[in-house]
Parts: sequence; structure tokens; C-alpha cells
Amino acid sequence: MPLNERSIFEQAVNVISTRIKLILLQIDAGQLGIIQEIRLRVNKPVVIVTDSGCCFITDKGKLTKLYNEKCISLTNQELNDTVNRICNYSVHSCQKNINNGFVTLNGGHRAGLCGTAYYTGENEFNVRDINSVNIRIARQIFGASQFITSALFKNELPSIIIAGPPSSGKTTVLKDLAYRLSSGYTVVSYKVSVMDERGEFSASYSGIPQNDLGLNTDILIGYKKSNAIEIALRSLSPDYIIFDEVTSKEDIQAIFKGLNSGVKFAVSVHCGNEEDFKRKEILKELLKTNSFDYIVFLSKNRNKKIYKLNCTENEITWNDFNNVLRADDGNIHPLLAQ
Repeated sequence: MPLNERSIFEQAVNVISTRIKLILLQIDAGQLGIIQEIRLRVNKPVVIVTDSGCCFITDKGKLTKLYNEKCISLTNQELNDTVNRICNYSVHSCQKNINNGFVTLNGGHRAGLCGTAYYTGENEFNVRDINSVNIRIARQIFGASQFITSALFKNELPSIIIAGPPSSGKTTVLKDLAYRLSSGYTVVSYKVSVMDERGEFSASYSGIPQNDLGLNTDILIGYKKSNAIEIALRSLSPDYIIFDEVTSKEDIQAIFKGLNSGVKFAVSVHCGNEEDFKRKEILKELLKTNSFDYIVFLSKNRNKKIYKLNCTENEITWNDFNNVLRADDGNIHPLLAQ
């Protein structure tokens, strides 16, 4: 049974030092659903990030856009206590996760940590002296990909690219796409493999995924994408492979190998808009595989735009698929308004 907003919030703030946590628990229940992040910095005010921007919190649990003397701040001791709680009082055992930027908490919430990097090699380092923590509250939004599956997966199993800036919902959409494709929402229950290199999809805690990625989904956690794709092709016979953030030519080579094996893909990429996409060399290389059927652009204000890709040997054209999803009177289709 899904948790209510109060339970989700209590679960997320449970690792925060006691004084701050008790104040956070005084926040009005009606405001909990809009809270996305809790930012904690040494000797700085606690910042609450909502869907309408940043605000502060008073000692009575009231949110305010304007800082005043009643707004609470975090001491160094409280930050250290919070870090210890995040790591179950074993910071050393969490060092790899800290170096990667975050630790997954019970319930799939994430604690992003930053401090001072001490390099032990050219590209190897340990992060110590943590000076800020960002608790990101996890909410799995079932139905987030319905506009995609209803529009694009009716009569085919296409390969798609989800594009957009940070915090536009790319990972949320991909998680729900895995859930829907593998659970029969597109009539067929496809065999889905999720490449979860950084643990963001499954939100695995003590080895148990906290997110529901569907009835017929295999999750490869912690593998490099190239290794995970090779293992999936060799042993899992997936119909569909999903992963987040194409960032290297090695990723593209692994995708190309999978595409040549007849597997379809859904991947995400960071970019601001269509022109930004077309400028980035790594994304040009992705399109050169000539195997992706659609690009779905997401924005922070939740607008959506879909392009149908037509790939030939010498040219790739983008056709505005949104026009197909408009009613005869020109009004936007409900699918795009979701």
C-alpha cells in the first residue's frame, strides 16, 4: 500500500539530527506534498525546496520565503550527527557512495553529500569533511509515462530518447516506463532490463529495491552500463533496455551492440532544448546509430514535445509528432496535458 505524504516525509527526515527533525515534523501536513528537497549546510539556514522555489523554516515549523531571525540554522555538530545517521554510523562503509555523490536511504530517498575531495590518484578520490547535505524526497509517480506509452507504444515497440534539463522528470518517466512496459499496460508484458549504474532507478536499500519497476523487470545495480548491457544480452534476453544519462562513446557503443541484437532502448540525455541537443557531439553520435524512433523533450514546467525521427544513410530529420496528437480543432491532446 503506497505511503501517504506524512509517512513519506517522516521517512525522509528520519536521518536528520533530532532538533532539526522535530522542527521539520511541525510543518503543516498540507504543505508536505510540495516539498522536494531539504538542504542542510554548516552554520547556514535550513532551506526547503518546493515546487515553487526555495524557502526557509522557522523554529515553529513555518515556511517562509523571507529569511528572519526565527529561521533555524544547522550547527557543525548537527551536520556530523546527520551524516553518521545517513551512514548508519559507519561512514567508512559508505565511502564509495559518498564519493559518487549520494547515499540511498530507506524508502528510496537520497542524501546528496559534498565536502572536500582528497585525491589518491589521477581520477580517484575520497570525500571527507562533509559540509552540506541535500535530502531529496523520493516519490514514485505511477502514470508519469502514460502520455508516452499511449501515444507511441500502441502498435510498435519503439526505441526512444528522453531529453531535458535537470529536474525535468526524465528519471521519473523512465522508471514508470519500465513499470508499465513490464506489467502489461501496453497489452504485452515485455521483458525489461534496467541498467541502474548509480542506484537511482531501483533506490536499492540493503539490497532491496525501494521502487517498483514492474512485474517482469530485471535490475542490474552498480554495473557500468557497457558491462550491464553485455550481461543482459547474454543472459536475460530482454525485449527492452532502459537506462539513464548517455554520457560517453562507450555508452553509445554498448547501445549499438544491443540494437544490433534486436533489443529496443529507452535512454535519457541532459540538454536544455532541441538546439542544445543538436549541438552536442555525443548526442549527434547517438542519433548516428539510426535506430531511435522518437525524441521526447521534457521541461521543468512539465511541457512535453515529441519528435518522430526519420533516419536515412545521409540525413536525420525531426518531424513534430505533437501535431499528430492534436485534435481537429487544434486543441492540445489530453495525453500531452498529463
